[in-house]
Amino acid sequence: MTAFDESLFQELTTIGISAFADVVTFPVGELPATPPPRYLTFEEVSSRHPVHLDGGSGVAEYRFQLNAWAVKYSDCRAIREKIRERFNGLNRADIGAATLTRLRACRIDSTGHDFSSPIDGSKSGRHRIRIDILFWLTETVTPV
Repeated sequence: MTAFDESLFQELTTIGISAFADVVTFPVGELPATPPPRYLTFEEVSSRHPVHLDGGSGVAEYRFQLNAWAVKYSDCRAIREKIRERFNGLNRADIGAATLTRLRACRIDSTGHDFSSPIDGSKSGRHRIRIDILFWLTETVTPV
């Protein structure tokens, strides 16, 4: 994980616990065989490093997908609201953690809901609320 991924992991862990004490956060692909009743996953979906004629802009855009998973839809919504409270409209003036000092701004781009039915036909499927979020970070660029 990059330093920013690690910072995001820590932020999501704090956010999840603020919604429900038993929420656990995992990077996508690191979910245990038996996941907890409520959890968060995250992954980087894309990144963009704009370049001008004179070289790099010094700002990189990263798109992450955050997923709130729970047996109850209302639990997913509660976690989503905590994420929205923390991240939507966040800018450098709101940054408290030293690990997020590269963050210039972020916004939630979109959200969506789906339900994963269990293969065995039981009623213990999981709801998922997907949150697409954009982060703009400062980056060091080498002049052309």
